[in-house]
Amino acid sequence: MVRRDGGGRVNGIDRGVSLSWGHPRDDTNEEPIATRVRDVMRAAPPGVVSTEPVVAAARRLRAHAVAAVPICAADGEFLGMLTSADIIDRCVADGQDPRSMSTGELLVGPVVGVSPDEVFGSRVLGLVLAQPFPMLPVVTDDGRLIGMLTVDDVAGYLLEGDHVDDAMFEPGAD
Repeated sequence: MVRRDGGGRVNGIDRGVSLSWGHPRDDTNEEPIATRVRDVMRAAPPGVVSTEPVVAAARRLRAHAVAAVPICAADGEFLGMLTSADIIDRCVADGQDPRSMSTGELLVGPVVGVSPDEVFGSRVLGLVLAQPFPMLPVVTDDGRLIGMLTVDDVAGYLLEGDHVDDAMFEPGAD
């Protein structure tokens, strides 16, 4: 969960002044500042490199009690997410050896992610809810995974309440 303090620090990282959805920066007549994905996301869980064996991903899933583990290239580029179901269905059930098969061999489909600078609204909520696991990768323009947006993060943010504009999640809203 994202932890904010009064000094603009989020999870111990200085993010500048804390701003809320629907509130101007100060007592001026400025437009409200839109909440961005980076304001709601959490740090990415530890991942594995695509050349590491599947057993390394399985151990990471177990050690961190997560639904999916990020898989990155050796240069740090985010390639996708790997779930325990992927490991069972496409490795173990197919008779493959998880000690010799690489995690990259199990990745399929396009990578779905969101920019940290995207406005947090109905489109982002839809992407989170459409994931086969409850995490949406937050990826920079150069392909680096910097965080995750989870259903828990969204719920926690919305339950804070006073900064949410009801129109924010209406059909057609961004």
